[in-house]
Amino acid sequence: LLLTSVVWDHADVYPTEALYDEAFTKLVSLVPQTGLLVVSAKVTHEKPDVLNGATAPIITYGKTPDNTYHYTNIQASQTGITFDIVHKNDVYTLQTTELGDYMPDNMTGCFALAHELGIPPQIIIEAIQAFKGMKRRLEKRLDGQVCIFDDIAHSPKKAEAVLRSMRTLYRGKVIAVFEPNTGNRYTAAMPGYANAFADADVVYIPRLSHVKQEKGSSEIIVTAQELAAEIQKTHPHVVCIEDDGALVQELQASTVQGDVIIFLGSHGFRGMIETLIERLEQKNS
Repeated sequence: LLLTSVVWDHADVYPTEALYDEAFTKLVSLVPQTGLLVVSAKVTHEKPDVLNGATAPIITYGKTPDNTYHYTNIQASQTGITFDIVHKNDVYTLQTTELGDYMPDNMTGCFALAHELGIPPQIIIEAIQAFKGMKRRLEKRLDGQVCIFDDIAHSPKKAEAVLRSMRTLYRGKVIAVFEPNTGNRYTAAMPGYANAFADADVVYIPRLSHVKQEKGSSEIIVTAQELAAEIQKTHPHVVCIEDDGALVQELQASTVQGDVIIFLGSHGFRGMIETLIERLEQKNS
């Protein structure tokens, strides 16, 4: 089992953080003594209790040398990331076209698991470097004077990680268009929005998709305006535009060369990305 993180999410399924952690504790306990747990230092440092029931051997990975595998010498650019993985006295250099400061962590976890299973390091490195990414995971939809990315980051924590990466790579404005999943529209999830969008210059909240609630549910789901107000508590520039056409027009008019727009959310944004790409291409042709 490769365990990359344990961060409360999907409040519609796990109403409390304790219930969410409990699911991972049970998962870890299901791995037999003959199995293997490859665990991120994010888990061992922030959620060590989920490992209390573990009977399988534990291999750790992270940024620091106290882990079984650690990564270092990270160099990131708009075209990819280069970094080293250190295991015992061996150093392995990896290059990837993937973006995101969390990628070295994820890829080190993959390397550690494959290496512990006996796969030769060079084979692992070739496989990782051949990986071209997945749809809607920092997927670059437009590479022009203004860049557009599409990412499935549907929670404040995931959005925070994406925006932090974009801030280090782009000198222009970092503009977020954010729609959370159902669980992150519950009032119980609102504290998680504090400072989550600090690396965005502007945050736009679009019309939110309709959410079905179970009959008799007592959960309160926030509206787009209420979500914008929540984010405004720790961010000075939050705009709610519930008309898709008006939002596309605003994005087109307010961006200049060097800016980057990131659409963040589990829904498809109803064609807004495609329309914006078309207009920006026409504008700059």
